[in-house]
Amino acid sequence: MYWLELFTGPAALAGWGMVAVSILLFHKQRWSVATTLAATTSAIYCCTATPIAANVFVRMMEQAETEGPACGVPSANSVIVVLAGGMLGSPRSQFDYERLHAASLRRTIEGIRLARSADGSRLLLVGGSGDRVKEADLMRTMAMDFGIKDDRIFVERESRNTYQSAKAVARLLKTNLASDSVFLVTSAMHMRRAAATFSRQGIEFCTYPVDWQWMNPPFYTLLIPQVTALRKSSAALHEILGYVWYGLSGRL
Repeated sequence: MYWLELFTGPAALAGWGMVAVSILLFHKQRWSVATTLAATTSAIYCCTATPIAANVFVRMMEQAETEGPACGVPSANSVIVVLAGGMLGSPRSQFDYERLHAASLRRTIEGIRLARSADGSRLLLVGGSGDRVKEADLMRTMAMDFGIKDDRIFVERESRNTYQSAKAVARLLKTNLASDSVFLVTSAMHMRRAAATFSRQGIEFCTYPVDWQWMNPPFYTLLIPQVTALRKSSAALHEILGYVWYGLSGRL
């Protein structure tokens, strides 16, 4: 049953279809424009939708995450900065934190764990996506439900991208949140761009990458197109292009 699902999943069927079309066109027309386009499209799809390629892209980004200074564990005067990673749909209220994207949930959980390890540390939750209810509002409710007291939680609910978040956090650290150390919590794949952007704003911090996506899949699945692999490749490509754009626009 597992093999049947693996070979007949939507991503796999799309891949087999592209390969079949390429072979048929080559059989009829050899190297025509249509054959070249079909073969190129098939190659690009297979390079992004198979685990062997997706994990190469993910590994490249996650291993490139920038290490900050060694801070050890948070102290009572630490600030733990957690960057939001998106949400699904429109939350009905601030208690609807299941709307947080998986990346946001994982980052928030690790931020809460760090905050609970050091009494007195502050949790700064950053994310302004959303309309009436923002990402940071959902993260705040989640932190409180996990036992973090309200007076230890700060939110930044206006920024909608990494650059805006870095500028807002830099401002808050200078005005309202003086600290001995700052921990930057975000996904490992996002850390390289986030760390470079925060450093550009003059923030001294320790990196705390979470939400690792690389895995070592079974060898017999490496060349079978899968939705999860396509999702990983898309996320890695987003970070690669984002890093390049930030570099060209002077944000790093």
